[in-house]
Amino acid sequence: PNFGGFAHPYTKLIAGLSMLNNVGIHRFDYLTAIEFNMLEEARDGTETLSYSHRLNMAYAPRNYKKDLRAITQPLLVVAGTADELFFTVQYEPVISRYTDVQVKLLQGVTHMGVAVGLEVRPVVKEWLEDLGKP
Repeated sequence: PNFGGFAHPYTKLIAGLSMLNNVGIHRFDYLTAIEFNMLEEARDGTETLSYSHRLNMAYAPRNYKKDLRAITQPLLVVAGTADELFFTVQYEPVISRYTDVQVKLLQGVTHMGVAVGLEVRPVVKEWLEDLGKP
């Protein structure tokens, strides 16, 4: 259950916060729900060593189809072709079923590379500039 000691989920806290969320209370979603015991030698400074309840729940949205249908603003999804966690080639065909989306896949960029790499900046800049064009 703790993935060999790597992950330590606070299951009682998660259960309690989930019950509060079910009645519309999200005040405590900032609390740490899972901590990760990553070896020092495996760290490079980009890792996340704990997830808040909010972040943890975002990985498994209850009704992503409904959430995607509710998007009324322009949507850009930027991901890397070398993402180690997700099948990024599926983003466009899945998301476009429910909302208008522009998906940009950056060649050779990893999951964390999208967050910390410089490759994403010109893509986002160009997309933002194009928003104002007719």
